[in-house]
Amino acid sequence: RGFPEYVRAFNQAFLALPALPSTLLKDAASNPEVVVRAIRTPKNGNWFAIINTSLKDAVDVRLHEKLAAIPGMRDYITTKAVDPKAPLTLYPGQVLVWHSMNWIR
Repeated sequence: RGFPEYVRAFNQAFLALPALPSTLLKDAASNPEVVVRAIRTPKNGNWFAIINTSLKDAVDVRLHEKLAAIPGMRDYITTKAVDPKAPLTLYPGQVLVWHSMNWIR
């Protein structure tokens, strides 16, 4: 197989998500090929999977203002704080896993 780093990154992100039902956040991203799913947990905060379902790069993707306003967002894999207001670039099939203990309605 070629490019195993992409498979490893996908598996790592997918397995980092809690095994709980998720909710599709409609129109959460400016690019319709980018899907955002949310998982709310009673004690362990809120999880977000940001997925590029396209076979092309998704460039300059912006998240919906409600999602971008959630404080304390971190990339669960890298543990680094993320700015949900900043534009994203995702390669084909890329999955980002973000986590926050906060939620804005």
